[in-house]
Amino acid sequence: MEDELWRQLYPVVQEEAKRKIRRGRCQYSDALIVLVFFWAVLHDRPVRWACRNRHWPPEWRWRQLPSQPTMSGRLKTRSVAQLITAVDQRLQQIPQTPPPSLPPLCRCIDSKPLVVGGFSKDRDAKRGDATGAMTRGYKIFTIWGTAVVPDAVIRGPLNQADPDGAARRVGSLGGLWLSAGRRHT
Repeated sequence: MEDELWRQLYPVVQEEAKRKIRRGRCQYSDALIVLVFFWAVLHDRPVRWACRNRHWPPEWRWRQLPSQPTMSGRLKTRSVAQLITAVDQRLQQIPQTPPPSLPPLCRCIDSKPLVVGGFSKDRDAKRGDATGAMTRGYKIFTIWGTAVVPDAVIRGPLNQADPDGAARRVGSLGGLWLSAGRRHT
């Protein structure tokens, strides 16, 4: 699945990067920074993982990759943020082919735990179950429609059950919803 998404993502990033004003005196282009970032996101790995050439397939090892500190600094720049926004808007326009068992108007909700470290002073991080262990953190709910990217990404507490979190978020969006054999409108 990652390869399929990557093949859709790569040309979009390149095309959007050509439309943007180029930064002067940078060793790595904004497009390369965004591509390395998306490589990490697609594989659910940290950015430092994507900065190592051995984690890329041979056909994508075309140039030297930026280091993790370079990525951290450049991901905070305005030009990279604008490129990511432009790519996201463009990806939302690409229709995703739904599975044959679901109607094309169906939307899905998925969630993922985001754990904070044990020494974090974050007072908003709630205690909950994440991959079989009690820990502190947040839960990210993604709401998928017919596009390649999610329609919405919402942060919630880690101790919130998936059905409860889904029920609260479904009301904020219109359209047909299917969940556990029931229809929500």
